[in-house]
Amino acid sequence: MKWLSIVDEHTHEFLALNCARSITSDDAVDSLAELFAMPDVPKRIRSDNRLEFTAKAIQRWLMQMEVGVLYIEPGSPSQNCYAEGFHSRLHDEFLTIEEFGIVA
Repeated sequence: MKWLSIVDEHTHEFLALNCARSITSDDAVDSLAELFAMPDVPKRIRSDNRLEFTAKAIQRWLMQMEVGVLYIEPGSPSQNCYAEGFHSRLHDEFLTIEEFGIVA
């Protein structure tokens, strides 16, 4: 399973969570577009270097939206500490407690 989580670094507010077997750059654009429909579009976003975030499609879309991207260095999760903290809490408070049935 892949997770796309969006966390506001300023307020530490969890904004979106997308879970799927695979997440494409189009899925990432769709998730961001929903958030960018709100009045305060960020000037920059911080992202890891996974393919769905480095794809030309999302780079073009972000450029059209006049949003810069700060990519974290590979192997440096401390540069994305708010998202990493959210993932840790999600794992500890939800994923290790809940039981999920298998859908055929």
